[in-house]
Amino acid sequence: MWAREVFRATIVCLLVIAVAGVLRVSLAASAAEATIDAWRLRSEVKAERLTERTLEADRSVLAAPSRIEAVASQTLNMSRPVQVSYLQLPHAATPAGESIGEQETPGSGLLSALIGLAAEEAQVMLVGDVGLGSLR
Repeated sequence: MWAREVFRATIVCLLVIAVAGVLRVSLAASAAEATIDAWRLRSEVKAERLTERTLEADRSVLAAPSRIEAVASQTLNMSRPVQVSYLQLPHAATPAGESIGEQETPGSGLLSALIGLAAEEAQVMLVGDVGLGSLR
């Protein structure tokens, strides 16, 4: 009877040691996997930072006024103007103290719509041609 109790105690101790060993190996494997993932993430972050620096350098080169001037002169056949002229619209005041631009006059909505449409069309044409010119 005494031998049977000793045998059971020994089996229980061995079982506890085996479970502890499996648990330790499992935790060590998880730690190793986490370390590998951390190294992989660090290398990805380094690669993305390098890409970011490259893109930032490319952006600054593309946005340089000298490059924009070169693209405008080569692709769009544009040159610097000999003389710059400005168009000034008269700013008349009404008796109530409001400017004409703030007051609804017949045709003012149409005029502002036409001016806005022309400005948008010019901007689309300029951006479109510059964008297409860099691909040629």
